[in-house]
Amino acid sequence: MAQCGGCCCARSWRGHHAAACSSTVTCLLQPSQPAAIPARSIAPAASAPIQEERPGPSGAEGGPPRACPHAAIPGPPGAEDLQRLGSPVDPRKVLIVAGHHNWIVAAYAHFVICYRIKESSGWQQVFSSPYLDWAIERVALNAKVVGGPHGDKDKMVAAASESSIILWSIQDGGSGNEIGVFSLGVPVDSLFFIGSQLVATSHTGKVGVWNAVTQHWQVQDVVPITSCDTAGSFLLLGCSNGSIYYIDMQKFPLRMKDKDLLVTELYHDPSNDAITALSVYLTPKTSVSGNWIEIAMGPARAVRVIVQHPETVGSGPQLFPDLSLCNRSPVTKIMLSEKHLVSLCADNNHVRTWTVTRFRGMISTQPGSTPLASFKILSLEEAESHGSYCSGNDI
Repeated sequence: MAQCGGCCCARSWRGHHAAACSSTVTCLLQPSQPAAIPARSIAPAASAPIQEERPGPSGAEGGPPRACPHAAIPGPPGAEDLQRLGSPVDPRKVLIVAGHHNWIVAAYAHFVICYRIKESSGWQQVFSSPYLDWAIERVALNAKVVGGPHGDKDKMVAAASESSIILWSIQDGGSGNEIGVFSLGVPVDSLFFIGSQLVATSHTGKVGVWNAVTQHWQVQDVVPITSCDTAGSFLLLGCSNGSIYYIDMQKFPLRMKDKDLLVTELYHDPSNDAITALSVYLTPKTSVSGNWIEIAMGPARAVRVIVQHPETVGSGPQLFPDLSLCNRSPVTKIMLSEKHLVSLCADNNHVRTWTVTRFRGMISTQPGSTPLASFKILSLEEAESHGSYCSGNDI
């Protein structure tokens, strides 16, 4: 592998490995030739499929989805005029990277490129998207699609900007087809796959799901979302009312009376404070009923851990008292792993870490958690940087 020579890589990559380029970090992939900017199409793109907007369990009111701007908003007259939040963006700069299995997707301002690695040939470019008239803000990649539109060998890549999402299917040979352009109706805050389902969420309280089996896009109203994470086939939503809700994407349950997604409340914090951070850890212990699930969350200025036993699904998750830790300011990010619990506060990016005690793989209160470190991060990324892909457990 070649050393990084000033290339512009994304600040985060949610995949099997994560790396950010600097002068002392080894580059994972550095093409011998810079990416060619796709030619802009003069013909307007196909219109988005009809969207479905349904009220969710919160009873929130939502207006009709806005028209997808994929074709309605023209792009800039030249590459030199590319804009991102009022600042110029280098059209050849990689802004976001996401990975899945042996594939990665690199997102530029107005197009994406997919690469695949093989032991015999190394990294190879497989797919390049057409030029998009809107600036890409989120990407998601699924290199292992089951029940896709063209069989199980499909790969899928999605890109989002503002409220619009475009989804491509990539065949094994590298050819790609546009599945559709969808609208969430509000700006997309996170974009990711759960199994074969593409999921988009917005803090305003909307969840959009594209089902690979039914080829159906559905937008659901929920309580305003303040955090989210995934656990197996489950999507967990931390909301402004202090509740954690979940949706089983594998079963893709729809209510019989109105065909809404079945959104179930898993836990409600007694303080009624917004769940501003959420991290789920599935332990190795399983039973016929399912997994032992641990959830770390940050309601207001506290860090709490709750545990759901497979044998006590009906009674709800249990709070671990010794892991109810106070913070100086609201928790913005949290991560629970096998050995550590990490929280990030809004106060000058204050980081606190603890060791996690386990017995036979399950979290234990004996001897309990131990504070490990406490420090502040003065700067997370350059002021000029493009917003990078970050979801779930990424800190």
